[in-house]
Amino acid sequence: MSDSSIKRGIGGWLILVAIGVTIAPFKTAIEAVLAFKPIFAEGTWASLTTAGSALYHPGWKILLSSEIINNTILVCAYGALAVLFYKKHWLFPRLFIALQVISLLGTFVDAWALSMIMPDEPIFDAETFKAVSRSVLSCFIWIPYMLVSKRVKATFVRSPELVSLVHENS
Repeated sequence: MSDSSIKRGIGGWLILVAIGVTIAPFKTAIEAVLAFKPIFAEGTWASLTTAGSALYHPGWKILLSSEIINNTILVCAYGALAVLFYKKHWLFPRLFIALQVISLLGTFVDAWALSMIMPDEPIFDAETFKAVSRSVLSCFIWIPYMLVSKRVKATFVRSPELVSLVHENS
């Protein structure tokens, strides 16, 4: 196969990646707002984090605060991922894979942390099982694709040095 026959650019299965990468920061931000808004609007935060209240546990403040920070970082990371994707930067596949793995591990960490606060609740309820299944399936499909695809290797080649060289020579 010659170099001219290798497909480059956003096409084929990368169109699905483009859709996911474009939506991810917005989806993550909306889901976080929908999850955390009631906690603050309905006084749940005070009930969970104020010593002496019926629902108080010292771990709630740490867990909820870390969830908010993690979601904020994820929104930013997904935004950076989208920028790298559309710039066809060589770091895109690596960051994409890292975020896939972090997403999968994060689901387990969330379930474990929640089990420390609420030991009588099952760690893997239906919602957690669905999230883990979705993450595992996504990892099984997209990580090998990013590692093996000739289109990915041919598309994500730009680096800051290369871009500055192109502009200097123009």
